[in-house]
Amino acid sequence: MFSTYTTFTTPEGIPCSAPNKIVSSSANFHISYNNYDSSIYGSDTTALVVTGKSSRFFILNGNHTNALNGASFADCLDYLHKNVSLINKMSDDLPASGESLQNVIDRPDPVMEWLRRKSKALG
Repeated sequence: MFSTYTTFTTPEGIPCSAPNKIVSSSANFHISYNNYDSSIYGSDTTALVVTGKSSRFFILNGNHTNALNGASFADCLDYLHKNVSLINKMSDDLPASGESLQNVIDRPDPVMEWLRRKSKALG
């Protein structure tokens, strides 16, 4: 387990930086544990972080590192769906059960999509 500061922008466009412990990492996703920001998230949290066109943060309340450490993306997603009652209010919407990692990676950034729609509507 190693610590890092993760910088990201929420779907609402709010820039954030969080001290996290990365417990498992692969080319396009990692498992991150954060026990520093419980005042923001309401508890310690474990996130499945997917990097692609934009980062996605699928966040569970509590420490789930033992269950997710070294798991495949499909196994992590399955675990999140089985524990949906623990999804944190700051989490991105979960991908459909069984959705491929590549589909999640290829998704456009929701903030940029919202801005495109708004600018188109404004002419």
